[in-house]
Formats: sequence, C-alpha cells, structure tokens
Amino acid sequence: KKFEWDAAAQLRLEEACDAESKADTAAVVLDYGIANVCLVTPSIIITKAKIEVSIAKKHKANGSSRDDSITKFYRQTYEAMLANIDFTKVQVTLICSPGTLKDEFRAFALKESERRLTDAEKALNTALQSRIVCVKVTNAMAHKTALKEAMDDPNVQKEMNLTKGLDGAKMWETFQRLITTEPDRCVYTPQYVCEAFHHEAIDKLLVSDDVFRS
Repeated sequence: KKFEWDAAAQLRLEEACDAESKADTAAVVLDYGIANVCLVTPSIIITKAKIEVSIAKKHKANGSSRDDSITKFYRQTYEAMLANIDFTKVQVTLICSPGTLKDEFRAFALKESERRLTDAEKALNTALQSRIVCVKVTNAMAHKTALKEAMDDPNVQKEMNLTKGLDGAKMWETFQRLITTEPDRCVYTPQYVCEAFHHEAIDKLLVSDDVFRS
C-alpha cells in the first residue's frame, strides 16, 4: 500500500494504465510455441499478451499435425497483435525470434491481413509492408532481455530513431558503457547523486522504478 502519491508517482501510474497513448513502438517476441506481444514506452516494456501453443513433433510419415499446430500458433499471435496494438498510432513494430521464425510469421501475418476485413487489419497490413523490422535474437524465452538485445541492433536503432521507446534504452546503454570505461563520470545512490546535483554536474538522470513503488 502506498500512503503518499507525488506527481512523479501519479504520472507513472497513468502511464501504466494507458500504455497505448505513451507507446509508439510495439514488439512481438517469438519462439516455437511461445510469443509475447509488447508495447515499448520510454521507461518500460509492457507485456500485453502471452501466447502458448504446444507444437507437435516432426514425423517423417505425417507432418500435417506439426504444420497445423504452427498455423494455430501463428493465428493466435496474429489475433493478439490485432487485439492489443493500435497500428494507427505505433510507428515501428519489431518481430524478434531466433532463426527464421520471425520471417515466417511476418509472411503469415501479411497474408492474413491482406483480407483487410477490419480497420485494424488494414492498419496492420500497412505496418507489415512499411514499418516492421525483423530481428534475430539469441534467446526469445526471456522476452524483455531479447527486446533489449534487438534494440542494440544498428538497423533497429535506425528505424526507431524518432520513436520514444529508444530513448530509455540508449540512456541505459550509455550508463552501462560509461560505468565500465569512465567510472568517474557515473554516480549512483542518493548521497552521490545529490552531491552531483549541488555541483550542477548532472547530464542525464536515471530513476529506478523502486522509487515510485516505495
């Protein structure tokens, strides 16, 4: 229970409750049978839906059951994207996976959205043709880690250059680099941050979520 709500905490709560208005980057992180549909804001990655489908094993005699289960997985992921992402507002969508799964899913989603039966499918079809970036990641199971890995990709950074979602990731990457290469330029804990503030030496300030949860 939180007894005091300051302006920063209220803003954080509003952002969490109305992610769609803050996020201009969406992401789908895939592995066989598991997908996470996310929205990326400047300060947080919000998981909007998780899809889990059991994928049948390969059989030499009959591969139809595996094909059917993969199609089911793709369709549920596609429907989750339609239900949870407003593609008229999102500027960039990342599709991330190990191997070629990302490309296979994009092809499936593009074919499905070509029907354009609803406004949501029309917007998704437009996004799939012009505002989608497919990124190979090493481990899609830890989807937030995979997203951070994807956002380090130069091609992704180029596409996301004008989005809000990349700002926080860039700042965190800079902090991690400086704390290793130029530790004198980085301080943390309230005592040292306050001292830097009094000397007017703060260029960028990162605030942990724990501050707002306390």
